[in-house]
Amino acid sequence: MLALDLSYIPAAYDSQFIIGWMRAAYEQSKVIATLTTQGLAHAAAPNRRAFVEIAFRLLWLRTLDVEKRGPVLEAMVANEKRLTKNFFKTAKEMGYEYEFDLSAMDEVVAEMTADKMLNEQVQVLTKAAKATPITLGLFTAWREETQYTHATGHLAVAYAPKTDDDRVGRDQPPTQHGDLDTHHMVTFLVGTLVAELLKDAGLSQKAVEPILFTAWNAV
Repeated sequence: MLALDLSYIPAAYDSQFIIGWMRAAYEQSKVIATLTTQGLAHAAAPNRRAFVEIAFRLLWLRTLDVEKRGPVLEAMVANEKRLTKNFFKTAKEMGYEYEFDLSAMDEVVAEMTADKMLNEQVQVLTKAAKATPITLGLFTAWREETQYTHATGHLAVAYAPKTDDDRVGRDQPPTQHGDLDTHHMVTFLVGTLVAELLKDAGLSQKAVEPILFTAWNAV
């Protein structure tokens, strides 16, 4: 999938997000498979979290009415701009001066801003999950992997559990979703969702067939 030439697809707010997310998901999948075959599946939680979040967002986006997808994607860009500006504001308050350029975000072609409810779903993944029950499985996987992605108590105890004699032991985090067969099925879901989203955006069946063919062969 990463080698697939999609340069024939016009750049637009939807195609940039959809194809960009797909490529990111497949690259994360490559990392997950590599770590798993090296006996490091337990250390791939950040990669699985990123992968499943992309799958979640693609499924969530597919459930929205077509006319709402453009505003939602623009809301994502606006939210990222807000977070970036807040970071530089905080850095300045801490005594650091930065020159920052948000022009890269302006290169994303988008439409009008989404409504309040959709804006909330853009900013908070939990709200998106509650609004889209079909995403429950992906949301659960995302939440479970999140526990071992940040500097959390779960992560600390997983690597340094207390022994029966009250000493610091040694262990590793559980592999929450390490079955590669299931993982490969989710990669197929990602490819299928991308093809359907691109068709909804106006591409023909023939135009998306290379994506479907590649996704199927990757399973």
